[in-house]
Amino acid sequence: MSSMPILLAQQSVEVHPVGYGYYNAYVVKCKGNALLVDTGIHGKEKKLVKNIKKAGVNPRDITLIVLTHSHGDHVGGVTRFQKRYKTPVILHKGGLAAAKRGTIDSLKIGTPKVKLAAFIHRKVHRHFPPFSPSITMYNDTLRLDKYGFEGASLIAVGGHSAGSLILSIGDIVFAGDLVRGSLVPGFRKKPAYHFFADDKREVYQRILTLLEQNYTIWYVGHGGPLDASKIRDFVRDHPLVPSYDTP
Repeated sequence: MSSMPILLAQQSVEVHPVGYGYYNAYVVKCKGNALLVDTGIHGKEKKLVKNIKKAGVNPRDITLIVLTHSHGDHVGGVTRFQKRYKTPVILHKGGLAAAKRGTIDSLKIGTPKVKLAAFIHRKVHRHFPPFSPSITMYNDTLRLDKYGFEGASLIAVGGHSAGSLILSIGDIVFAGDLVRGSLVPGFRKKPAYHFFADDKREVYQRILTLLEQNYTIWYVGHGGPLDASKIRDFVRDHPLVPSYDTP
């Protein structure tokens, strides 16, 4: 996926997808500053760094790492950046326990596709090098202006996992695993509920709330990017009802 410059009202923001396969990570450049959203799985750190360099960014120039939550496919590369580049890392307090253990919390099915979710559950990257964040987010919101990212904010959303948060900047949002794109190549921009969620109804309500905002593009942890209008159509056609809990 190529770099996608996005012009906001008061500033130019560039989003560089630097992930691989079905695991997303993003470099976000704002007024000469660069942050990294998520770090993929452990064992693929070299691939991530290579993709960052391909995007024209020196990993040493990344001044902040934002972790959307502490699952192994999002935090696996953190320790490499901490040790080699001394990059500051932000994590919500809800993800601290898992980060320090180096293992993810228990997973609950979060999709009507129960059989597929059960299969994915066996493939999940559960372990990663334990770490401690440089900055722990204790409140529901954290503005990133003082870190050099004017107009950017982190917002705690929960739902998918303890400590899940999103990055909001202008008319785009980095939504982590609140929603995902399809597994099927060629249909990655088709919205779907994530396979796992601590609280499915909280996820659903958060999606509805975010759709009321002015976000036009949702960058997600898997697949995407997703157009807000397509997410709106998806949740309209697949509302959260009791039958959602059945296979």
